[in-house]
Amino acid sequence: MSGKYSDMPLWAKLLIIATALPLLAYPRIFAKVGNSTDINALIVLYPACVIVSAVCAWICWPDRREISWILIVLTLLTHAAMLYLITSTC
Repeated sequence: MSGKYSDMPLWAKLLIIATALPLLAYPRIFAKVGNSTDINALIVLYPACVIVSAVCAWICWPDRREISWILIVLTLLTHAAMLYLITSTC
């Protein structure tokens, strides 16, 4: 396999995928919140934010690793913020 992303180390690929994995709990999150109109927009935008961040971190890795690290940390902070939002409202 040749190309720009073949130089990316395996641990970096696994790290980016691992930061996006908490998104698999999205149906449970959506069911727990229900029809709360206050935070409905945040709940709907959460998957898009995580997916876009993971894809951008993947694309940025070969050229700008610092940006990838920033996106990974922001994704983890997004997960923490959603966890706090959901536990504080229910």
